[in-house]
Amino acid sequence: MDKRKDIFSSFNKRVVVNLDPRSPEAESYRSIRTNILSSNLKNPPKVLLLTSAHPEEGKSLTSTNLAIVMAEIGKKTLLVDCDLRRPSVHGILGMDKAQGLSEVLYGTLEWDKVLKNTGVDNLHVITSGAIPHNPSEIIGSDKMKLFLEEVKNVFDIVILDVPCILAVTDSIILSLLADIIFMVVMAEKTPREAVLRAMSMLYDVKSDVAGIIFNKVNMRRSHYYYYYYYGSKTRKES
Repeated sequence: MDKRKDIFSSFNKRVVVNLDPRSPEAESYRSIRTNILSSNLKNPPKVLLLTSAHPEEGKSLTSTNLAIVMAEIGKKTLLVDCDLRRPSVHGILGMDKAQGLSEVLYGTLEWDKVLKNTGVDNLHVITSGAIPHNPSEIIGSDKMKLFLEEVKNVFDIVILDVPCILAVTDSIILSLLADIIFMVVMAEKTPREAVLRAMSMLYDVKSDVAGIIFNKVNMRRSHYYYYYYYGSKTRKES
């Protein structure tokens, strides 16, 4: 077993940049990376937030794949599981969720004490930690703002995997702290009305979505690419 396969052996098989790094899907993530890093060359975004309208649209898998391709080019990357209700990043990466973000926000541990090594060069993860009884309150606390300010000084890219927008308010709160926001949409499954409603909720708090990442696209019979720029056109349609 080569070094790369050994590193990814515990990862979910749907982490496509592991399973088939030269596949069209994996290259699509690299295209997303290029779009992000070239969006503002003078002041590139540091905090990326990925959300979705509904659960089970592949948001956490997308966050993980994107974090890996960022790390591939030498970007010191931190993936943070901010879903303190139904976390899944730890399962995708084959690690324990214990001692993570919730402990940092409660003040029982410093963030550098819960940092987990993925085995991938330049990629670290902070899992959700214990499930708190008040996720919205601690997500919206000053501790969260301070945490992000500190990790931004250490990492080149911070990717926040957050809950779906239409279910809870956590994503709206965190959107105000992100530099760039992406909506993950399950192709041919997510109702257009749900996407527009989620986008409208972000616009209401002045958080613009930079783009949509289409997941589960049938590349053989669809003209859609994995990444499609949305922007102001969607605002007008809504």
